[in-house]
Amino acid sequence: MHKSTLMLTCDDHLTPAGDCIVAVNADKSAETLNKEVKKSLRGGCEVVLTLSCGGLTETVKARGDPRLTLTDAKDLVFRKSGFTCPRTVAVDADKAACDLDRGFIRRLREGRLLNATFKVVENK
Repeated sequence: MHKSTLMLTCDDHLTPAGDCIVAVNADKSAETLNKEVKKSLRGGCEVVLTLSCGGLTETVKARGDPRLTLTDAKDLVFRKSGFTCPRTVAVDADKAACDLDRGFIRRLREGRLLNATFKVVENK
């Protein structure tokens, strides 16, 4: 599992190299996020990603960044680092794919449905 990123993709399949991908067939990408969400992300807001699968839940906390372009048409990438590219939606995440519970990963590999939601929390 990838040590520094976690990704959701609109693609309908994985390749063996996709060790950061936790979801396929996503219905959102960086590009299709709501304008207000993009504005908040570029303002450096806190981001909370909640992943639920097979009765288990994982929470990932990260933050937006003014350098985010949010233009990728297929992917949402959460990074532990501060690196940004068109797929990046949040940086300084507290978890990557390798940090997810093994039971959670097992359920994903079994093909169970994943529900992913992410919330932006405005800075005060």
